[in-house]
Amino acid sequence: MPSFDELIALNEDVNQWLAASRDELSHIYPDAGIVEPLGVSTGLNLEEISHQDIKESLERITSERVTALRDIVQQTRAFDGVG
Repeated sequence: MPSFDELIALNEDVNQWLAASRDELSHIYPDAGIVEPLGVSTGLNLEEISHQDIKESLERITSERVTALRDIVQQTRAFDGVG
């Protein structure tokens, strides 16, 4: 199990990735309806949940974002006639 300091650093990394991926998409897809639903932070209160819950939450949040990005690609390819 990662230490609390490692979990704090991992949470920051995930927050940065969430914000960066949303920012990148905003340059690719001008339609705010595509980008707006994507969060820019984990929203986790690290002081209020267990180490295991932090780890599992970060894994879930990351997995959900990857799924959302795949869905966006599939949907936009369908509109482009590529998919």
